[in-house]
Amino acid sequence: MKWCCPPFEEWFNNSDRTGFGIVVDQGVDGSRGFALQCRAIDRGVNLTETGGVPVQTVARVRIAICPSCGRSLGRFYRKTIGSLPVAEQILEDPGAATT
Repeated sequence: MKWCCPPFEEWFNNSDRTGFGIVVDQGVDGSRGFALQCRAIDRGVNLTETGGVPVQTVARVRIAICPSCGRSLGRFYRKTIGSLPVAEQILEDPGAATT
């Protein structure tokens, strides 16, 4: 895999850890793009005590340019983004039926 810059590769490879990372995000329309992710706790760590308050442990926002080198991500990764794993969905589809 050819990366646009070393920091982008490092952020992508460390996206399961606390802090900032880069993930491949898939929209409801099936489109893929990159997202800047902030993780409050490492993946796999369970919160056992939240005091009855819902806790959001992961937040994402889609990005179009690399935060480090400024390259257009859509242009640079257009041929390879399909081969990268898509991150787990962090929010349920608001239109989905609940039981």
